[in-house]
Amino acid sequence: MGDVYRSRQQIGRLARTLIHYHRHDERKIKKIVEKLTGGFGSHDYPISRAEARELLEAQVAKDDAELERLIWELFRDFSAEMKLGEIFEPTIALQVAIASGQQPPVLDEQKLVVIESETAGDEFTRGLQLSPVQTMTPAGPAPGIQAAVVRQGWTHYN
Repeated sequence: MGDVYRSRQQIGRLARTLIHYHRHDERKIKKIVEKLTGGFGSHDYPISRAEARELLEAQVAKDDAELERLIWELFRDFSAEMKLGEIFEPTIALQVAIASGQQPPVLDEQKLVVIESETAGDEFTRGLQLSPVQTMTPAGPAPGIQAAVVRQGWTHYN
């Protein structure tokens, strides 16, 4: 329970810090943080545009079909670039790489975060080295996969 409490406190502090870059009314910041960290009941709760407008007190763009189309197009571009919606299974990734002629160990490059503006961008990527291994089980040796992070970090580009 202590870990859960500390994690929630840390999330609240981070949320306050990030929101403070954009807002300065402490009462509104507190309301937003409380709603985001406990008011929805789940981290994956989809916040509707109406709820966002209420929470942010009208700082959400009005309905705009063209803007919505452009945002959806941008999401699809990021989704393809980051392979969102694709399940990452190290065993399958290794088998696909071997089937395409690569020899183990295989390096799997993963783009985890992309932040872009008109003038610059940042990406957080990591490289996983995938290797076949034998693991001991009560029934004897069984094939397995070792996935080791061999590189990760931010890259800035203009």
